[in-house]
Amino acid sequence: MVAADGDMDKAIDVLREKGLAKAAKKSGNIAAEGLAEIAVNGNTAAIIEVNSETDFVASNDQFKDYVNNVAAAIAANKPADLEAAKATKMSDGQTVDEGAIALTTVIGEKISLRRFQVV
Repeated sequence: MVAADGDMDKAIDVLREKGLAKAAKKSGNIAAEGLAEIAVNGNTAAIIEVNSETDFVASNDQFKDYVNNVAAAIAANKPADLEAAKATKMSDGQTVDEGAIALTTVIGEKISLRRFQVV
């Protein structure tokens, strides 16, 4: 509140910026643990791999929910490549990449969609 001069909206923006800065620092870390998930949408199936830095985070409920949401979004939208997959909107309105950044600010570890396949 001091940095925002007592303005609640400005304070939220300051905290959001600090979270994004924290996520940017984590972007260079190696994320080699994680989960694979399969989602089916009609006749389409998607298998994805989402990585975190530690296996501890991979067992976190927020991480599992994110992975499930990513798999469902990819199965529904059938992106052509990894960049398109990261730009895919999930059910909460965030892109896969925005969701990873938001989760990184909460959990404190790099989260990334590593690969996927749609069949």
